[in-house]
Amino acid sequence: GEYRYSSSGQVGRTLYTDKNGEIVVTNLPLGTYRFKEVEPLAGYTVTTMDTDVQLVDHQLVTITVVNQKLPRGNVDFMKVDGRTNTSLQGAMFKVMKEENGHYTPVLQNGKEVVVASGK
Repeated sequence: GEYRYSSSGQVGRTLYTDKNGEIVVTNLPLGTYRFKEVEPLAGYTVTTMDTDVQLVDHQLVTITVVNQKLPRGNVDFMKVDGRTNTSLQGAMFKVMKEENGHYTPVLQNGKEVVVASGK
């Protein structure tokens, strides 16, 4: 995930979690800091918006931020003949997602998702 921290209203540095999901910040001056998750990992949603931390002399502070997996669903596509109602296999459908009144293609591994009817 992508996080930003700041002190006393200052614009802060952007930090990224490592392969273990951790960020370590060292050598900060004592004071109050705010950590904000800017961008969760793909497939997750932010559950904690901001975390304030008070740093005091010789104290290690550990913050745990929990993200929730986005729910998933399934759709079966079936194209049928309008007169006979028999299935027509092989019709291709591009999967689009609505966000803020606009539809954009769904991507997996950098490619648009296209599914075939009856498969």
